Amino acid sequence: MKLDVAISTYQPQGLQRVADMNLPQVEGVRYVVSWQQHGGARIPEQLLRNDVKIIRFGSSGQSANRNNAVIYTSAPIVLIADDDLRYTAQQLQAVIDTMEANPDVDIATFQYIGDNKYYPPTEQPITRQIPKGLSFASFEIAVRRKCFDSLKFDERFGIGGSMFDLGEDEKLMLDAVRMGYTCRFFPITITTHTGPTTGHRPITNPRAAAGTGCLIRGWYPWSWPLRIPLKAYRLKKNGSKFGFCLRHMLRGAMKNCSIAR
Repeated sequence: MKLDVAISTYQPQGLQRVADMNLPQVEGVRYVVSWQQHGGARIPEQLLRNDVKIIRFGSSGQSANRNNAVIYTSAPIVLIADDDLRYTAQQLQAVIDTMEANPDVDIATFQYIGDNKYYPPTEQPITRQIPKGLSFASFEIAVRRKCFDSLKFDERFGIGGSMFDLGEDEKLMLDAVRMGYTCRFFPITITTHTGPTTGHRPITNPRAAAGTGCLIRGWYPWSWPLRIPLKAYRLKKNGSKFGFCLRHMLRGAMKNCSIAR
């Protein structure tokens, strides 16, 4: 096995969405699905395959679900995934080929079709100085399995997190950089996602706005007082309210953004 695709989902309809992904059968690739709030439902027939492993999971929270999926992976490369993506065999092979061609890279981020998201046109190192305009979605991230011996999704972040309702992807990358892992962006398309991601929707949830502020302070410990008002202003473009975002982002900036343990 070369690549495990770690898919997080919840409720019976979530697993049906995984079935509807029509996961391609690729040599050396396995799909590991962590399934929350399963309600004892049956597994769709399309997923009763040797290359699909489904784990029923009783805990709550998106980050906890992602961590549970990772626990059951064993391939040297783990690709983080959601339940509403579309892959081709060529895209998954591109993840394997990229990681094998760059043995010095611990964590790679890629790009996807959807959201009209901006990406740098060339490969870029990911450090505290994030390439201009680059942001992270969980399903763009591939991690060498050995990194998860010390790295994990922060269960304070993400939908249903103990403190915030977004940002588990950004927090994972922040922790990876702070822990000294070599991270790199590759302008290679690895999946298709239909519909807006959390980062492209208006922020109306105080816990989501607070999480944004916490992450800005984490990434930019010296310049965050200037960056938070600027971020709140820019969020107006997607329908968010400036005053609401600014207030809760500043509140979030006062919260603990330490490395997940």
